[in-house]
Amino acid sequence: MNILILAPKVPYPPIDGGAIATLSLAKSLKNAGNKVTFLAINTSKHKVNIEDIPKELVKELNIKIVEINTKVNLFKAVFNLLFSKLPYNGIRFYNDNYTKVLIKLLKKDNFDLIQLEGLYMSLYLDKIRKNSKAPVVMRAHNVEHIIWKRNYMFESNFIKKKYYKILSKRVLLLEKYITNKLDACVPISQHDYKVFRSLGIKIPMQVAVAGINTEHVNDNLRKINYSNVFFIGALDWIPNQEGLKWFVDKVWPKIYDKYPGKNFHIAGRNAPKWIIKNVKKPGVIYHGEIESARDYMEEYGIMVVPLFAGSGMRIKILEGMAAGITIITTSIGLEGINAKNGEEVLLADDENNFIEKICFVFENHDICRNIGQNATEFIRNNYNNLSIAQELTGFYKSIIK
Repeated sequence: MNILILAPKVPYPPIDGGAIATLSLAKSLKNAGNKVTFLAINTSKHKVNIEDIPKELVKELNIKIVEINTKVNLFKAVFNLLFSKLPYNGIRFYNDNYTKVLIKLLKKDNFDLIQLEGLYMSLYLDKIRKNSKAPVVMRAHNVEHIIWKRNYMFESNFIKKKYYKILSKRVLLLEKYITNKLDACVPISQHDYKVFRSLGIKIPMQVAVAGINTEHVNDNLRKINYSNVFFIGALDWIPNQEGLKWFVDKVWPKIYDKYPGKNFHIAGRNAPKWIIKNVKKPGVIYHGEIESARDYMEEYGIMVVPLFAGSGMRIKILEGMAAGITIITTSIGLEGINAKNGEEVLLADDENNFIEKICFVFENHDICRNIGQNATEFIRNNYNNLSIAQELTGFYKSIIK
């Protein structure tokens, strides 16, 4: 098949969950025997020079990028709030320059299928329909309105809370309206599949989980140092920000009081100044953006994912499991991943649970290693990228008329 993928950001370097999930599936679709063309928006937030992308990758996926300004504009945000029913966080990705390049591609090449990476790329649906007869499929990394609904529920600032509530309602309306106009939807988890069906989405759907290349699964857990707690994730994502702030304020001080020789390490890109200021506490070490996530994980060994909002699937959890890391996360953090509590991961949904689990693993390194071994086998057996892409290719062929 000849597949065109439209993405709201350049998936390189693959160091955050969205980029990893997007790039890994695109490469796996190519390896499954498909021809792939990749048209990405080069956003202000994740700006990439195409010269910095490996030439063989650009050639392999026929990567093309269009630079547009997606920065939040206060005037446009207020205007949108007062005079539009569309979510402002979505329309920032709709751009005339991108539309021109897209139409040119559609007229030049005969694509068998067009895959949209996320809800907001569906805003180009009308332009696609006018210029192509190919089925249009949305790969849903999240159920978007749930993210904003949970942000609203956990936000304490009155103005932000009000705005998040409005956004969640607008995103929900868009999600219900536009998804049923597509030819198919590909949720990233069984949980999200059920949510879409509950929203009245009637089009064909196929779950395609985010996968891991099996050669990245760790076969040597002996070099992992289960000595300290760490966090790794995109620090410009609101659920990560709120979860990290909660952990640093509520959980870590009590851990540090009991284990003053331990440290909590934080890594992630695009951290706002308030996050960097907030984490300046005893025993907390802020690394910022790091070169190798795998090396960082193995050096510290115990990963916390304190998520109380969000949707979809946490790619960093899959990466951590593939590395054999001990992971302590919430029920929301584990959504979409069918790992078992106490066997492949550890669950903690409140302050006391987190403290209890962290103290437990500090005192039981052998259990950490057992959990890590179970986690690597779980990833190897359930999240093979090529197998996922082959199944998805079969689904795509079934919807081509």
